[in-house]
Amino acid sequence: LDYVTGIHRDLAGDPSQAEKAFSAAHDLRPDILHSWTLAKFFEKRGLPERALPLYKSVVERKGMAIRFDFPLLWIRSVGRAARCCDTLTRSAEAREYRDLFLKHWGTEKVEP
Repeated sequence: LDYVTGIHRDLAGDPSQAEKAFSAAHDLRPDILHSWTLAKFFEKRGLPERALPLYKSVVERKGMAIRFDFPLLWIRSVGRAARCCDTLTRSAEAREYRDLFLKHWGTEKVEP
């Protein structure tokens, strides 16, 4: 319910209530989907320092992502972690994530 409330509040333009709802959903179930959603929310709000650990938590659970049919969230988390690192001027770490992204996604694809 908190997850759906978060989406509704975010779409309604109420970021503080959306953050509370997404955080509550993540606290209740810190799985790949909830981590991704909260990370995306923080990144969209210009808070890469809060998004990066959540994206990293998804990347660290590659086996779980593939097992439960979330490989695209895993791949996108790798790309978004690289973006957050770039924003935070962590160039070496960003390069590692980009290399990992290209290893799995290929050089012809561009992450949206």
